[in-house]
Amino acid sequence: MLPQHILCPTDFSPSAKRAVRYAARLAEASRAHLELLHVVGTEPCGARPDGADMARERLETLADEIGAWGVRVTATVAGPS
Repeated sequence: MLPQHILCPTDFSPSAKRAVRYAARLAEASRAHLELLHVVGTEPCGARPDGADMARERLETLADEIGAWGVRVTATVAGPS
């Protein structure tokens, strides 16, 4: 049975970039929906105040690139509420 939804968290590290490529190829081959996720930290952990905006831009760019392959993809940035 092929996956219908693939969740791929990323921290934009080199290892995470490889995982995103793998997840995108799997989503393309299985016609699954791919959701990219990045979780931003809080100030005491060293997070930047504009970190969520920067992450959102990076994820949207990545989602656009993957979407050009015909993959259904969404980008989600989550953080403390």
